[in-house]
Amino acid sequence: NSATLDLAESLTNSLSENGWEGWLDEVQIDNTARSSNWISAQYKSESDNFITYGHIEAHPATDGPIASWKFDENQGQYANDSTVNKHHATLGATSGSSSDDPTWQANSMCISGSCLSFDGTNDYANVAQTVQRVKSIGFWIKPISTTTNILSLNGTAYISASSGTLSATGFDTPTIYVNGAVSSTITANSWQYVVVTTATAINASAITLGKVSTNYYQGFMDEVTLYNVALSAAQVKSGYNANAGTVLGTKSEVFLSNGLVGYWKTDEATWSGTLAEVIDSSGNGNHGQAAGATGGKAYPAAGKFGNAGFFDGVDDAILVPDNSTLDGFTSMSVFFWAKPTVSTTKEMVIKHLSTTSDINWELYQSGSNIAGRIVGTAVTCTSTGSLFTTNAWHQVGMTWNGVNIYIFIDGTLNNTCARSATMTNSVGNLSIGRYEVSSGSNYPFSGQMDELRIYNRALSAKEVSDLYSWAPGPVGYWNFDEGTGTNANDTSGNNYTGVITGATWTEGKYGQALNLDGNDYISVSNFPASSTTLGETGTAEAWVYLPTSQTAKGVFGFSANKPLYYFGSDGPQAYNADVNEYSANVTMPALSQWHYISYVWDNNTIKIYVDGILRTSDT
Repeated sequence: NSATLDLAESLTNSLSENGWEGWLDEVQIDNTARSSNWISAQYKSESDNFITYGHIEAHPATDGPIASWKFDENQGQYANDSTVNKHHATLGATSGSSSDDPTWQANSMCISGSCLSFDGTNDYANVAQTVQRVKSIGFWIKPISTTTNILSLNGTAYISASSGTLSATGFDTPTIYVNGAVSSTITANSWQYVVVTTATAINASAITLGKVSTNYYQGFMDEVTLYNVALSAAQVKSGYNANAGTVLGTKSEVFLSNGLVGYWKTDEATWSGTLAEVIDSSGNGNHGQAAGATGGKAYPAAGKFGNAGFFDGVDDAILVPDNSTLDGFTSMSVFFWAKPTVSTTKEMVIKHLSTTSDINWELYQSGSNIAGRIVGTAVTCTSTGSLFTTNAWHQVGMTWNGVNIYIFIDGTLNNTCARSATMTNSVGNLSIGRYEVSSGSNYPFSGQMDELRIYNRALSAKEVSDLYSWAPGPVGYWNFDEGTGTNANDTSGNNYTGVITGATWTEGKYGQALNLDGNDYISVSNFPASSTTLGETGTAEAWVYLPTSQTAKGVFGFSANKPLYYFGSDGPQAYNADVNEYSANVTMPALSQWHYISYVWDNNTIKIYVDGILRTSDT
């Protein structure tokens, strides 16, 4: 479903129809109930990114970068050059949306801010202007294959890889660095930082990112920078360490995508049983197909984060065709969120050896526990404590390092079992939600599964804990940094563009903001929610400037319904349509200054924060 989300819109029903008067900046809406610690950290952050992995200038060379594409826009048809030279890149061949555009990716899949993914078929970005006298180029890549074409500077100077070895054709006596050291070896499905220098400067007259001649790159790319100096080994190492570290006290999320070979968010609106409808966001193309004959197929419904796959316990499944990226591991991890409705033996995810039988690896429900296997049934590693309870969301997973199986529940190691084995590249499907057999029971799972991830490496205990604590980025994020025009771009990557009516641009808390006079508003017509609720959990946040006292002034809500958040005569208030009650009033914040307001709902509980501090809650 979708509805019109209104920012600073007039209120209806029992409230006076008065719009917001003041300045509005950095509006964000999540489908996760953020914690008090998260809200506090958000308020204290001096970054204009919402708890994202920031960027540090990698190379303090005297002449500096001459072009730099950070790919942090996360929307639109252009990747801006952040240097003063403004050599902006266009996604695809034209400024219009088309099939040759690379895809914007969320922060959790990237190195710094957002990034681009390329499909290996026809995606690329191009730079129309010539960048003069290039002597170094640096970039981060996560290729799907180690044989690929990465980028070209002018048609004769280009960088490619063959069987894991990088080459720099057309560069004079090139020095190639990988991850801060002299090397030409890259690996698939992991982020690595590549720098290439040339003894003779190159005029980059036809830059194509993701394309060399008629050959294309498949994978992710981030932070591409050109320099007019040959970077030293020390500068390269410094650049690698800067972006591999942490910024402004936030955590790097690179571990979330390193080694990720399958990632099903299950956030699609519908499934109908067609091929490749359940999207794999890892970049490996392991898309799935909903299956099930009795009472309909598996389908997406409101889940832990956005939508989740719903399985009826009869025959529902998601089937992913065999792919060598999904088995043949020397180490591996599989993690997902699950909400079971029964406590019996039910299959959750399995990679078959053949189309009809046997196990290459699997993780399944065993009553109120979970159990994992690697190569057959010789060893079954089962959790203890009956922690996999029904009608509640749990993150469950298994890692295997070639010697031991480790079982995790809700971010904590639960059991360890010795298991040495050799895993082969099988021909069987990956089956999510049921066992595939030619006869007998297929142990269909009853309940929901969300955010399924498969890695070709064993995550560490710290990484598992961090994954448990992680939540996806915002559903919508409007920073109002355009400074001109009548559109407010959604930089979450979901393209929920707002249309501005009446408001004027002004200096904001961070960058630009909107100034609204009581009749102005921003309308987001395709926001993914019903008109009365955003789902079981969520968070809405914004920076607001109060020039005068407010009475029933809306900050955000849905047309023809009571608001999510507004300012009453006594201060900030919130409304939850599921509860059909308002929260208690909060003392009005001081006028003529910026305040960070947050509204969190979790089932039947409403919480209001002002400037990072919980001010009230209501049920």
